[in-house]
Amino acid sequence: MSEEISDPIVSTAPADKEKRVDMTVLLFGLITYGIGQSLLYVVLGPIIREIGISEMQYGFLISASNVAIVLTAPWWGRKSESIGRKSVLIIGLLGYSAGYAMLAYGVQLGIEGTIVNTFGSTSSLQNSTGIMASTAALFASPLFIVLLGARLAYGALASAIQPAATAYIADTTDKAGRTKGMALVGMTAGLGTIIGPVFGVAFARIGQLAPMYIAAALAVVAAICIAIIIKEPKKHISDDTGKPKVIIKVSWFDPRVFPYLLGWVVGFMIFTAIQPLVPLLAEDQLGLTNKQDITDVVGLSLLSMGLVNIIVLVTLMQKIKLAPPVILRGAFILFGLVLLLLTQATSTWMFYLAFGGMGFAFSMVVPTLNSGASLAVNDDEQGAVGGLLTAAPTLGMIFGPFGGTALYQFGPNVPIVTSAALSILLGFYFFLVKPISTQGS
Repeated sequence: MSEEISDPIVSTAPADKEKRVDMTVLLFGLITYGIGQSLLYVVLGPIIREIGISEMQYGFLISASNVAIVLTAPWWGRKSESIGRKSVLIIGLLGYSAGYAMLAYGVQLGIEGTIVNTFGSTSSLQNSTGIMASTAALFASPLFIVLLGARLAYGALASAIQPAATAYIADTTDKAGRTKGMALVGMTAGLGTIIGPVFGVAFARIGQLAPMYIAAALAVVAAICIAIIIKEPKKHISDDTGKPKVIIKVSWFDPRVFPYLLGWVVGFMIFTAIQPLVPLLAEDQLGLTNKQDITDVVGLSLLSMGLVNIIVLVTLMQKIKLAPPVILRGAFILFGLVLLLLTQATSTWMFYLAFGGMGFAFSMVVPTLNSGASLAVNDDEQGAVGGLLTAAPTLGMIFGPFGGTALYQFGPNVPIVTSAALSILLGFYFFLVKPISTQGS
């Protein structure tokens, strides 16, 4: 009988220190990814109208990369089983950097007038007759095509980051430490949300696109640090017999994980429907006209959300002992109520309060969905679940930005009220979800 090794963690002090260093470097890489995610709305949002990109085109650009992520993330998750978590992480960060820099350069060409968005204006769409003509007007634009190519390249390569990171956490933690490990991954998104707006507000004074170029360079630094410092975990390479590990697939509709995947899809569809609207709401609802004022409000709104998110993750979520479905009931209902508050925001402080409330609610959603799904399956299913946990929120992100900006055409409050209703319904859905036993190897 072979000796059972439950986790590749050695209890010696040097090994513990090495493990902490590896985890710190991994989290640094994830934070750089989070910076780019939030920075996109801070920097690109106020510029879209300046370069002639319509609200619908803007939403499509955000959604397009998410399609690429959904299609490629499961493949990258499986690839990490053969070439290693570390290699896939490095590829993802370098690809993210290249795609982000390409997007910034494309926008720069649009600002300079080198490439124009000939058919992207709202008036052009209104003047088009028929569905086919409107569709052609939406997509037949040199600038739009360049930006779309950059977003697709970004999505296809950056999609490697989260599956490899989630699998790395599963490789290097036991069940007792799994929830805290997933909470740390969730915390990186919150830190990225905080740092991203700071980047946007501070470095935008150097140049409108300077924050995006700096973020791309930071991802290269993170990739180099991972290449030099992080050790490849051995747990995914083989089983106790030394033979190649069999990759187990988990279905989207597996009853153990389906509620959490549904929560990710719908929750992130709501979340990403609202994010691209922040600069538009600042302009249309608050009446701001100065581009720097709009950038500041967007940045501080996202900063408020991220700051509250981090505070809750390092305090409440480290102590709460409730079952995942119980937490998710309150979190999604609260998120819906906060969205209704946003419709009444007529001042900047109300904006910041509403986004702080979103941060509070979502800080409970993210780690709970991850830990709920991870703890519901066995250790040899973690890789498969990690891929699904990456694809599920991204699937929601495909429809969120495009749906939010499309509904915005009917009025600023329409996408917000619709999102609030969906969130509250999702909260009530989790009253039907029973906790599932996490017993297993």
